[in-house]
Amino acid sequence: LGVMGVQPESIAGIDIALWDILGKVTGQSLSQLFGGRRRDRVRVYASIGGGAESTPAEMARRAAQAVEVGHTMVKIRMDWNTRRTDVNPSHDWAVLSDVRKAIGDKVELGFDVNNGFSVPTAIRLGRRFQDELNIIHYEEPVAQYDYAGLAQVVAALDVPVAAGEQEYTRWQFRDLIAQANVDIVQPDLVKCAGITEGLRIAALASTYNRMLVPHQTQPAIGTAANLYFAACFAREERAQEYDINSKRAILNRVIRPALEQKDGYVAVPDGPGLGIEVDEAELRKLRVA
Repeated sequence: LGVMGVQPESIAGIDIALWDILGKVTGQSLSQLFGGRRRDRVRVYASIGGGAESTPAEMARRAAQAVEVGHTMVKIRMDWNTRRTDVNPSHDWAVLSDVRKAIGDKVELGFDVNNGFSVPTAIRLGRRFQDELNIIHYEEPVAQYDYAGLAQVVAALDVPVAAGEQEYTRWQFRDLIAQANVDIVQPDLVKCAGITEGLRIAALASTYNRMLVPHQTQPAIGTAANLYFAACFAREERAQEYDINSKRAILNRVIRPALEQKDGYVAVPDGPGLGIEVDEAELRKLRVA
């Protein structure tokens, strides 16, 4: 249910549906309703989780497979959380080091601690990650509520530090920017009460000149909403999150068109609203299963 409970995520489902209805009634895509888009396809990165419970070799294999199918950036998620701080930093280093060897130097690399480091460990390993492994994205290195600690990490490193998946409102993003001083803000439309609040957060990111790189791990409808959001409001063509999990292949069966990456990009749909339709027959099959 997320750190703020079920309410904003429930609002998000309704809000996204209402935007889709508005687009379908008026015959306009979300990008038209937003005033136009900057790009017709969105660059995505392979987001690979489970690092804390997997061996370095397993994570390296999964990263290499992602590159084989076209991804030009990979992000490794450790999935620690604040209840397991500094459990095994040497394992984190081994995972990311083996991943870098497996994908080569030309593929961009990001690292998501999932709040599992103390401030000193985040700084110490962050320096090694940026200097020796050339990461370009360092996500949630410390506890999500420790804005002062996050600001220390940002000040100590050159690599862009990202956060925002656990902030659900514009006021929280205001504080994340003003107090934690993160380089990259990551609203999640499925969590932050939907597109309407996401638009306000995007305006904040633009006002404070921060990179907007949404968090997004939900396939199908979540991906569609995020594609329009990134295509219209992300100024830089930074890769957006594209979770590599079993749910994606299953849920892509229930929407038309399927939203699959090709050569590291996903095309933004052109149809009205979210640009997708739900295949109710396929959906019924999933319900039966």
